[in-house]
Amino acid sequence: MYRIKSLYDNILDGTTVATYGGQNRGTYTTLNATKTASGGSLSLDKMETLHNAVTSGSQAPTIGVCNETVWALYSKLLQPQERINKDAGFVKGMRSGTGFVGLDFKGIPVLKDEKATSGVLFFLNENFLDFYALPFAKAKPVNFTSTIDGNDYSSVKGLGFAWTDWIIPSNQASVVSHIYFSGQHVSQNPKRCGKLTGITTV
Repeated sequence: MYRIKSLYDNILDGTTVATYGGQNRGTYTTLNATKTASGGSLSLDKMETLHNAVTSGSQAPTIGVCNETVWALYSKLLQPQERINKDAGFVKGMRSGTGFVGLDFKGIPVLKDEKATSGVLFFLNENFLDFYALPFAKAKPVNFTSTIDGNDYSSVKGLGFAWTDWIIPSNQASVVSHIYFSGQHVSQNPKRCGKLTGITTV
């Protein structure tokens, strides 16, 4: 899962970072994602408006992300439309219930993530998001290998992970090592992502 707050605030949101790739977001507005205040309440109409704002033709969000509270509020919007079929019979411990364990919106999954920003629903287009690994000068890239037939990872280097090798500390009968992870999230088209903020109720 993305570190959504960092990804959005530092890469997609022009109100937080004024330039992107050396370009001024005030001049090149396509470098801004859509940021819409919900006014406190979440509704299907507001979700539809945000979805439309970041969609162009076949380019549409591929995933929705929010914390558990916002996810539960979205679930409440859907529950009045829920249909329950019950089969009654002589079954010991017969049970019934309601609720959802997975949610979609316009064909994309809406995922709950406890680390997502409180009160915010994100619509992201993963086709325009990427992560580029950066080398770490004082360590060597981690080599990834696979024993699964058909998977060849022998040429993959690092993926942002680097290892210092074993280090013998001074005056200690021990060895230590350090693992580093470095890289940068980027978006080729921030305009295709958006968020609905300030959600507290339905």
